[in-house]
Amino acid sequence: MSELRRHRRSGLVYRPGTSDELVIKEMWEENVYRIPPSLGHDVFVVDCGANIGAFTAYVCEHADNVRAVCVEPDPWNRDILVKNLEALKQGTGALQHYDVVPAALWWESGEGHMFIGSDKGEPGGAHLIRGGERLADSISVDTITLHDLLSPHAKIDVLKMDIEGGEYAAFHQYRGSRILSAVDYFCMEYHSADFSDYGRMIECLLETHEIAAAFGPISSGGQLYARRYR
Repeated sequence: MSELRRHRRSGLVYRPGTSDELVIKEMWEENVYRIPPSLGHDVFVVDCGANIGAFTAYVCEHADNVRAVCVEPDPWNRDILVKNLEALKQGTGALQHYDVVPAALWWESGEGHMFIGSDKGEPGGAHLIRGGERLADSISVDTITLHDLLSPHAKIDVLKMDIEGGEYAAFHQYRGSRILSAVDYFCMEYHSADFSDYGRMIECLLETHEIAAAFGPISSGGQLYARRYR
């Protein structure tokens, strides 16, 4: 693992010279997930593709008594994620409780291979490969379904998803199931896909949510924001 530094603005531990810096910038300078200035009290967040914890940390600046479930399959990211979550819990006290799920979202629970590239610990670009022969520069990871992740929770204030293209597999089998019915606000970065995969995901969302905005072509990806119907 490369040298760690502490980011002055966010207080997060990060790896200088990696895309950790971009992840922090996207939250504290751009607020790419459109988190409002005040989320209120007793906020429950599910952070899929938690990386080093920037999203959860940003939420903790805008809410009190935060509980978080952070899903992160990459062990190098996860080591730093836990450091940052523990610092948040011991620091301001905004983060009351957290659980880290060491798995990747997929259409079935089990095991998969995640391609991470030759530079282990460099975040971004990792993606899951299911089936077939294990490739070089990949690691074995557990997989979890959206149902298994979300069903234990009656109410989820914010669900964020940035899982490097795995979002289409995660939504693959849930058309007609109202899988996001417990989620108030959903925000995601979607990645390049064909129209059928993207359309299937949007159909799942529209069962329970109004899409407030979506930016970026399907061919290259973008951001999407949705709120549950009242």
